[in-house]
Amino acid sequence: GFVGTEVAAEETRTIEAPLPPVIEIENGHGWVEVRGGDQDFAQLTFKKVVWRRDEEEARRVADQIKYSLASAADKLTLATNRDEFRRKNFETGFVLTVPRATAVRVVNGYGTVRIEGVREATVRNRHGEVDVSSVDGPCDLETSYDDVEVREVAGPCRVVNRHDNVRAVSVTGDLAVETSYARIRVEDIGGRADLRGPNTSVEALRVAGPVTVDASYEKVLLDDVGPATVTGHNMAVTAGRVRGDLEVRTSYEAVRVSGVAGGLVVEARNSAVTATDIDGPSIAVRT
Repeated sequence: GFVGTEVAAEETRTIEAPLPPVIEIENGHGWVEVRGGDQDFAQLTFKKVVWRRDEEEARRVADQIKYSLASAADKLTLATNRDEFRRKNFETGFVLTVPRATAVRVVNGYGTVRIEGVREATVRNRHGEVDVSSVDGPCDLETSYDDVEVREVAGPCRVVNRHDNVRAVSVTGDLAVETSYARIRVEDIGGRADLRGPNTSVEALRVAGPVTVDASYEKVLLDDVGPATVTGHNMAVTAGRVRGDLEVRTSYEAVRVSGVAGGLVVEARNSAVTATDIDGPSIAVRT
């Protein structure tokens, strides 16, 4: 491991009103936390953690790490001077409180991004956890190799994660989720839910609109959803309380269906199929 010294430093400032409607944060290795509140100004804490062989060198580098603040009529942009350093070995963190009406856009590498209580949230995190809650409008989130959690979003929401879990709860609009080799869990979705992921287990509970699942090799569970289409292979499918038609295509694992308000289509190669309480005009099962 690394032998040497860690030095941490931080600076704070108030960014006075009036603020532009959008705040953009561009960070490298590190973390970003933004919280909306009942205020018209922004409060910034900029943190830096530096690893070097001795303390004196670490302090010198910490002094040279700066953030920049560019203000235009339509947006405020925060960034760091990370690219000026040949040897990185440091992390930077932006911790902000902003007005609730702010749209927040974050570009981050390798670290946690948390956003709470803002108008809209856009996150491009190369690698790290993303946690977003209480957003008054849309959110659009991307990361990889770490969990994404979304709660209480009043607009539509799109989540793309590579190789880790996604959990979305209480999204008023449409939801689209893509990941792989992981778990997708969604609850209380007001619009439609499009859920995709190879080698991914999927659970969708209480979805007002239609549900589309495209997955493989893991379990799929739907309960209290709109019309649903489930496509994949080598996956067990359990569906209950479907308000509309249900279509299932899978193989080698059991399909269990109970309570479908519409028609039922099942194409299941080498699979056992059980279905009860199908109210629709037609049932077609091939197995």
